[in-house]
Amino acid sequence: MQATRIFTVLLTSFAFSAISSAQVFDTVINVPPDPDISDFQSAGGDGLTTQLNVSEGGTIGEGFWALAGSEVNISGGTIGDFFSARLDSVVNISGCTFSFEFEARAGSTVNVFGSDFVLDGAPLDSLTVDEAFTIVDRDVVLSGVFADGSQFSLVLNSDLSLGDFISPDATLTVTLVAPTIILGDCNQDGAVNFLDISAFITILASGN
Repeated sequence: MQATRIFTVLLTSFAFSAISSAQVFDTVINVPPDPDISDFQSAGGDGLTTQLNVSEGGTIGEGFWALAGSEVNISGGTIGDFFSARLDSVVNISGCTFSFEFEARAGSTVNVFGSDFVLDGAPLDSLTVDEAFTIVDRDVVLSGVFADGSQFSLVLNSDLSLGDFISPDATLTVTLVAPTIILGDCNQDGAVNFLDISAFITILASGN
């Protein structure tokens, strides 16, 4: 089933993230504050350019198609089943929760931002911060931690019938991002609370 295309131009402000392009789009949609994307929708196509920005609390319903001319920036939220990146679309992912079957068809570009990347069981430990590394392997598992701290695992199947699908003719990159430093987070668990006291005392005792 082909998705219903999103045409509405929404006049909402958005602070562009480092991963979004400087292109001027016909349509810009920010979820939230704009409403969640319902099932079987699409962005781009027919010469239209659309930027869809999904952050924490936002949802893309199942069966979404990113068509030609679309840029989808996902920094949080939930992505439904059967998300499909199509020819001449760009999808940038720095955080979210995936459901079932993520597709990157031929001619699409998917850029993943995070850390602790592992490909086919081997850590990608030679990456340089903020430099994209192209993954050419297929029929292996790519896992890691998105920039927002959530874990992911993606099977890079080259066979469309096997669930997740990453075409050999799609571009898939991973970019190592520098960890976010939170002042006072001595045990580095992403929060500042009483649990940091013990770690702070240990640091003081070590003299570091």
